[in-house]
Amino acid sequence: PRVLLFRSNSTVTDVFSYVDIFFDQVMDDSTISLDSVHLYAPDGQEIELTQMRKAGVSGNIFYRFYFDTVSSKGTYTLSVDQSVCNDWGVEMSADYQHEIYVASPDLTVGTELDVSSTTLGRYTTITYTVSNIGDAMTPGTWTDAVYLCRTQQWNEDEAILLGRYNRTEALSENGSYTASVKGLLADLEPGDYYIFVRTDESDRLSEDKENNNVSAVGTKISIGVPE
Repeated sequence: PRVLLFRSNSTVTDVFSYVDIFFDQVMDDSTISLDSVHLYAPDGQEIELTQMRKAGVSGNIFYRFYFDTVSSKGTYTLSVDQSVCNDWGVEMSADYQHEIYVASPDLTVGTELDVSSTTLGRYTTITYTVSNIGDAMTPGTWTDAVYLCRTQQWNEDEAILLGRYNRTEALSENGSYTASVKGLLADLEPGDYYIFVRTDESDRLSEDKENNNVSAVGTKISIGVPE
């Protein structure tokens, strides 16, 4: 017997939490288990398989192996032991191995901002840019948020929400978009503030890095009273 088809594309760009394995012959189920299939991370560490399920219909049977979701990009290796047998007790001729590359988007906030007004009690529009520096398109939708802080470094506990922008389109690798958020400069003391943009505020996307979703350093503005 041999592995006929492995269902999980050689490049994975979405949630990666299971693999499906098809064989070219009817297999002896007792020889296929969590101990006969292995998945290795890019660093060589074996990933624990948590569950196996046989599914499909006659002539199209497959075995699904589950594991905790992985998102770190790199090359993963799937291995099936030679000892798995068909219904006649014949083993595979050799271990089977298949490489899977996990690609991930990676959103990052640009350093250039445009601020329409810094006058207390008036509306201001903050325009910013987000880029996908990863090697996969983003799936789904997400929300960006714009905040004011008194400190130059991001402090979530002290951040004041100015407004949000809902992104409803996918973003290709090496792509970028420019968005604007409108907010009222109210209930603030006059003085210096720092603007921070936090993309994918709720961490809906599975990204290669999550620590670059907020502006590294805030953009300084001075909020004053109307003249």
